Amino acid sequence: MKAKPPPLIVQFYDPDFAAGDVRGRTLSEILQWEDEKLEMSHDYIQWLFPLPEGSIFNYNAPIITEEVLEAFRESDVLRRRLNLSFLRILRFYGFTVSTEPETKSKGSNEQAKDEEQKSEEKEKSEAESTEAAPVKNTEEAEPQTNDESPAKGADPGRPREDSLADTSHDSASDTTTKPDPPKYIPSSSSALLEPSMDYHVIRGPNWKKASRNWCRRADHNHLRITRILRSLRVLGLQKECDAFYKALKRIYKHSNIHIGEMSMTFWRRAVEQPLHIAPDGERVRWLQRWVESRSKKPVQEGETEEEAKADAAV
Repeated sequence: MKAKPPPLIVQFYDPDFAAGDVRGRTLSEILQWEDEKLEMSHDYIQWLFPLPEGSIFNYNAPIITEEVLEAFRESDVLRRRLNLSFLRILRFYGFTVSTEPETKSKGSNEQAKDEEQKSEEKEKSEAESTEAAPVKNTEEAEPQTNDESPAKGADPGRPREDSLADTSHDSASDTTTKPDPPKYIPSSSSALLEPSMDYHVIRGPNWKKASRNWCRRADHNHLRITRILRSLRVLGLQKECDAFYKALKRIYKHSNIHIGEMSMTFWRRAVEQPLHIAPDGERVRWLQRWVESRSKKPVQEGETEEEAKADAAV
């Protein structure tokens, strides 16, 4: 008898399958998109960061089932690939990862300025050599492939990644201070760091430009961030989830950045509420049973009781 194929989202992330999403786009293809396409397209984020709740606005969005959850938590390969998605979206938002926290990073301000200046000079050169053209949102023509339908009373607890952004507030384009250059972790080697290595999400060289896109009171990217935090946590990337949340809190507290309190509330819920409770309050019963079964896990040979409890904590 032929073995049952794994769920499509597992095939999408598994390099042995390298399956495409419902539109035939593979993970490798999406991760190579330019920032403009990541911003304008609205039906890929559910594939990069699936949820157990699914999406009521995108019926083709994959859903985390118990089979999917266990596949990711048991496979270094799947988690490593998920972290590649995380690293790409971090860069989209202007962040990077480091072995040192942002406030204690070593080096000089001049190096950070040089990196940003080089980035801006490159952008200026590219702009002068080509005519500016609007980015076409090809996803909008497809029915039920993006979250375009406005919903009355919608909130950040259920990520509607393409809801209209509130652009009436100033962004953080000219108000952030440049951090000292930290010890960046090359993206090729940062997918799964050794447990002994510190892991921090900090502002990257492209922060000034990237932050203009989402550092405002309300923005559809805030909903995406809620999704990302919850997806990372459910699928077993707790360290990455915690580091990202810590960076978001630091940005939220910045005196010259005005992210809405509601967005911060849902980010906190995505990270701190019991795993089976979504930020909008929806409860996933199978996930609750799974967590409870983990909390009753017996101590394995060579494992202390404290280690077993820590392993059961999600």
